[in-house]
Amino acid sequence: HGLAWVLRNLGLAYLALGRLAEARRALEESLVRYHALQSSNGPLILVEACACYVTAHGARALAAHLMASASARRVQVGLPLTTNSRHVYARLRLPRIEPARRDLAPTEWERVLAQTHDLLAEVTQD
Repeated sequence: HGLAWVLRNLGLAYLALGRLAEARRALEESLVRYHALQSSNGPLILVEACACYVTAHGARALAAHLMASASARRVQVGLPLTTNSRHVYARLRLPRIEPARRDLAPTEWERVLAQTHDLLAEVTQD
């Protein structure tokens, strides 16, 4: 999980610097690695990172949707959002989402993961 985590953090750092192309590449590579590891929690943090990425592109409604889904998933798996992540996301102007209180069907989570992959891959092809 180490390299995937580092790539996610690198993507967030690139976002903070406004280097969107590099951010997208790092986030996509992180997502690929988490998928290969069959990690259950790794993709969750990638959905949040992707929300930061689409926020940088002005898609705040999509970012809010991704974060709400990630928040619901966090509740399901018992993985609280860390204070550090909360601060990072605030610096990247991510829409604030209150903790989820709704159920998230596994199929809905799979759609969110696919959407995240498509969003990152879409830019790869440009």
